[in-house]
Parts: sequence; C-alpha cells; structure tokens
Amino acid sequence: MNAKGIIISATLICAAILPISAASKKPARRPAASSGPEATELLSRAREAYRDYDISEAARLLSQARNKRPDELTRDDIDRLEQEVTIARNSLDRIERLVILDSISVAKDDFLSRYRLPVSAGKISDGADDDAATGYMYTSESGDYRLWAAPDSLTGQQVIYESSQLMDKSWTAPHALTSLSQSGDAAYPFMMPDGITLYYALTGPESMGGYDLMIATRDGVDGDFLQPQNLGMPYNSPGNDYMMAVDEERGIGWFATDRDAPEGMTTVYVYKLNDLRKNYDPEEEEDLESRARLRDWRSTQGDEDYSALLEEIDNIPAGNDDEEADFHLPMPGGRVYTTYDDFQSIRARDLMESYVDDLDSYNDLLDQISDLRRQYHNRPSQAIKQRLAGLEKQQAASRTALRKKLSDIYKAEK
Repeated sequence: MNAKGIIISATLICAAILPISAASKKPARRPAASSGPEATELLSRAREAYRDYDISEAARLLSQARNKRPDELTRDDIDRLEQEVTIARNSLDRIERLVILDSISVAKDDFLSRYRLPVSAGKISDGADDDAATGYMYTSESGDYRLWAAPDSLTGQQVIYESSQLMDKSWTAPHALTSLSQSGDAAYPFMMPDGITLYYALTGPESMGGYDLMIATRDGVDGDFLQPQNLGMPYNSPGNDYMMAVDEERGIGWFATDRDAPEGMTTVYVYKLNDLRKNYDPEEEEDLESRARLRDWRSTQGDEDYSALLEEIDNIPAGNDDEEADFHLPMPGGRVYTTYDDFQSIRARDLMESYVDDLDSYNDLLDQISDLRRQYHNRPSQAIKQRLAGLEKQQAASRTALRKKLSDIYKAEK
C-alpha cells in the first residue's frame, strides 16, 4: 500500500472511535485500484530491466505487475518472465570463466560465414539443399550422419532429426529426437566427433529467454540421450543464443547471440575451450552481470597475446573439400599445409603420414561403435554391451594418442 493509502486508512480508523456526529462526515475517498502504472507497463519495464541484466529490478517490477491484478494473458506473460528471471538469477552464481578470442558483429542471415570449422569437425549448412530441413544442418566429417531441425507433423514444434547413410548410399528414415525438445523448439544441432556429445539450442521452460544453448550426452549403450543441461552463463542470456560449434583439435569454439545486437544483427563469439569448467567466484567478482553479459570481452584475455591463434583460425579451410589436398593442417603464421611436400622437417612429414593413417583407423573405430550402438538399440545383448565398452575405451586412448601426435608434428616442424 502506498503512503497516501496508509494516511487514509488511519483517518478512517480514527473516525470509527469519534462521536457519531463527527463520524457522520463524508469520509475521504480511497485512490482507485488502477492508479499508477498498469500491469502491462510494469511488465514492459521488467522486460527492459531484464534485457539490461538488472535482474533484481526485473523481479521487483514483476512483483508489482502481479499485484495489479492483470488479465489472464498478461498473467501468463508475467509467469513466463518470472521463470526466465529465476533461471538467470540461479545462473549468476555459476558463470563460466571463458577467454573470448573475438567478437564479430554480422547480419543474422550471414552469421555462419564467420565460423571457421575445419573438415575434421564436420560441416554446418543452412539446409537449403535438403527438402526435409527447415533450419541448419550438421553433417559429420565422413558425410554419413546428419542432424537437422524441422517441425513435428502433429504439434508443429521444432524437433531435431537424425539420419545415417547405409552401405548402399541410401539414408535411414529420419528419426525424431523428441527427448531433446522439453516442450520447446529444438534447433541448431552440432555433434562432437565422439558421436556422443550434442550441442543444440532450445526454447521453452528451461530457457532464460529465447533460444538457450544446451548440451546432451548420448548413452553409449542404448543410444538414447540423457537429460539435457542448460550451459548457463555466459553462453546464454535474456536474448537468443544458438549454434554452438567446436574445433576440438585446436581447443576453440563459436556461438552466436543477439544480446545487445541491433535488429537484424547477431554477434559471433570465438572462445577458448576449458579442459574443465572454471566458474567465477561470486564472493570475489564485483560485477557478475558484466561477466555474464560479456560486455568487456577483451578483459577475459588478461595479458595474453592471442593474435597468432586468431590468424591461424582465419586460415582454417571452412569445410571446403579440396580434391588435390592430402589434408588441411593450419600452421603458426597463417599458412595451411595441404600436402606432405609442404613440410620442411622430415620427422614432421613422417609423423604426419602416421597421423593420417591413425586418423583413418580412428574413424573406422567410430563407425564400428556407431554400428554396434544401432545393433544394441534394436536387439540388446550382453555380448554387444561388452564389445561396446571395450571399443569405447579404445576410442578414448586413440583420441589421446592423436592429440599427442599432432602436438609432436607442430614441435618437429618448428
């Protein structure tokens, strides 16, 4: 109740204990219930505060809006924004400490051109060449596995579909990954080379606004995805955050967001991967909102000079096949090796030949694992389960060996 209301209430109470002749005077009128900002205006101000990362002010305005007895439609909007504010508030205590390498503002319909994914990470396309896809499509390095988003035929909700290429070059019927949707629209899929870790974007009750970036892990035995997790801040924001992509070999990633972006524009962030998640300490960090917002992204680099890494990223062939190239190996200084004759060091050349052979064997291993997962999904058995467990251990060891050999190549070529 406002101050004026309190005074009026006190006057009425006093009137009740006065003589009847005094109490018979006409009482002062209460202010109308609709005085002050209406619920819709308060809701609008709460949205603006939330977009500006003033989470406490947004919560206060939403509480005021609810007290204005809004209509059903406005009440639903208040409920939804309160959900988003709650998710954001909880995320402020778990903001990941990222090193942002670059921030690129680009037209929204051209954001993908700023992703410099190597061939080994797979390919992202706009799906225009595929009749089934309405959004962006991920294709594996080997070209025999695809993920894309399209509306569900019954609900109209965006669902992520997958399909695999068979030995006769035909494709399996699209399989809807409905467990990823969670009453929202799922889109922008990207599968890691391990075939287990999936990044995608999701709207709905698990989002802090628009699309949020999610991570889901596929069960290596039955092929189903486990409960997806929101990546939290600073990846996600009150705006739309989408299209996470990762170059695991070089330890870099990309994601797009329209937070703080003009209409029709988006921002692509390039960042360094953390081996383990490291969060800011809420007790030590003075401005958590600024860290979550990535307002001063250059400060995340500290005193490090990442210009050589940025140059290397710029020279990564963006998923374009070169029939004359034996491989694509970005080197310090911006040059990209594509044939064995490019090497100055004989040892580096020999290591590269071994690396290419090992990489072929690793990809064959991934194919075996994928086939066994499908077999187990269709007809579970203890024998297949044990075989899968053994191959997955072999996969982890092979991946570690490949990373070491790649590091040895760079050292030998210095």
